[in-house]
Amino acid sequence: MIRRITVAPSIRIRHIGILDTSEFYRWVKRWLEFNGYWRDTNEKQYIETILPGGAKKIEFTWDCRKNKSTDVIYVITMTFIFVGLRDVEIQKDDKKIKLQRADFDIRMSAALERTGKQSYFMEIYERFIIKKRIEEYKVDLYDKFYGLVEEIKEFLNVYT
Repeated sequence: MIRRITVAPSIRIRHIGILDTSEFYRWVKRWLEFNGYWRDTNEKQYIETILPGGAKKIEFTWDCRKNKSTDVIYVITMTFIFVGLRDVEIQKDDKKIKLQRADFDIRMSAALERTGKQSYFMEIYERFIIKKRIEEYKVDLYDKFYGLVEEIKEFLNVYT
């Protein structure tokens, strides 16, 4: 049985404007790979819709997991929603650069998952024996998660 412990409730990061979406996608993926969360099976959903006027709406969800111990898994869930996505060209240092303009909405949350059988003895084990270790895992995941949130905000501020 899997028991989920919420570490960071759902937060929202929103950016309206210009962004290099392919670079942003690669950057987030590299962060997840470097920190051990990326697997090829992370993408749980991908929906691309053409809106009236030729703009796109892209929505995809990543469920990123990292095994921390034999019975604890770190989980970071990310949902990306890009509405009104259009290609634009900007002039930078005598070069034309192709970027995208849209309403970029990112929703993220973090949780610990405990695996194993639920029983009276496991409850006692968790409550008294490994309580401190579970709290350390929660603090570690909290720090990683909010570190990622701040780095995403910094990345988006480059395009502001």
